Amino acid sequence: MTAPNSLKNLLLAATAVAATVVFTAPAAMAGVVNGSFEDPQNSPGGATGGSLPGWTGDTGTSYYFGNTTQGDTGLVPVNGTQLAFVNNFTNNAALTHGISQTLTDTLVGNTLYTLSAYFGWRSDVSESVGKLQLFAGGTASGGGVVGGTLLASTNVALTQGNFVLGSVSFSVSSSDPLIGQAISIRLGGTPVADGFAQINFDQVTLTATAIPEPASTALLGAGLLGLGFARRRR
Repeated sequence: MTAPNSLKNLLLAATAVAATVVFTAPAAMAGVVNGSFEDPQNSPGGATGGSLPGWTGDTGTSYYFGNTTQGDTGLVPVNGTQLAFVNNFTNNAALTHGISQTLTDTLVGNTLYTLSAYFGWRSDVSESVGKLQLFAGGTASGGGVVGGTLLASTNVALTQGNFVLGSVSFSVSSSDPLIGQAISIRLGGTPVADGFAQINFDQVTLTATAIPEPASTALLGAGLLGLGFARRRR
């Protein structure tokens, strides 16, 4: 027995949804600039203070250095030979120390954004807690983000002498008013107690993954259900 025309139409619609939604990906992203802090290259063991290409930072607190055997940190960069860090000298609950960047990419509908970064705790300094933040709009300035909307934020607990991966995600729907706004990111750190502390960063990435609209997903599911029903009738 053949399926009725209404069922055939449903199956055709589901097939169209699968072709246009399930396999659709967002436009390629420019991504994070200098996300592994390899630009410019320092000499082995060298450290440079001040500006960090692609990033904004607190005056005198944003640095980068080379050499995977940098002795005073006990840390090995996750990617490449360099990493960035900020210094903190007092217990700073306001989290003013950090680095930030406004990307050239803008938010696209039906997309899941995931921001990830590695946070390191030197073996010879006091403990800090990492902070990872994703913004819509705003402008990176002085290690923070001025204006904009905070989309996701997380604290990252650290392990002394190692790097720990932290990540946050945010889904943008097809009707989200934030569509078209620039993406800004921020990494920071707060000392757990008073005294000298330093937090290190490496391999910062932002990925965009297409997600189907709920209505399209429901239609696809209904079509597959109808296909199974038609097979049983036959």
